[in-house]
Amino acid sequence: MFNKQEEKENLKDVEAVIGPNVKVKGKFHSKGNIVIEGELNGSVKSGGYLLIGDQAKIKASIEANEARIGGEINGNIKIKGILQVMGNAQIIGDIECELISIEEGAIFNGKCVMINGLKENKSTKKVAQKSKKTNKEE
Repeated sequence: MFNKQEEKENLKDVEAVIGPNVKVKGKFHSKGNIVIEGELNGSVKSGGYLLIGDQAKIKASIEANEARIGGEINGNIKIKGILQVMGNAQIIGDIECELISIEEGAIFNGKCVMINGLKENKSTKKVAQKSKKTNKEE
């Protein structure tokens, strides 16, 4: 989903970094971009881009505009735009996002709701109407 140039742009204005040897407990909120390589327990909220590294261990609810996730996540994830789940990610929790990409090898146990993902048009209305009609006949 994100190419190298987009990734560099997102990481250019990073406001906070939780390094690989850092453990944070509590609410972690930033209006800007965040990079997490360490451990976090509590909640994470980013008004921008969130990058969770391959070795990160997160037990928290997560909110961001866009995100790329690796590592272990135990908690619900709410992303306003694009969520990219890397092949080494292990997610236990529900996901809500607009667009999602899950690489081969990722583990995801939960439900996923894509907001604004299905724009209703004439063909989807027809399918819904046929489905209702078929269900009534049975």
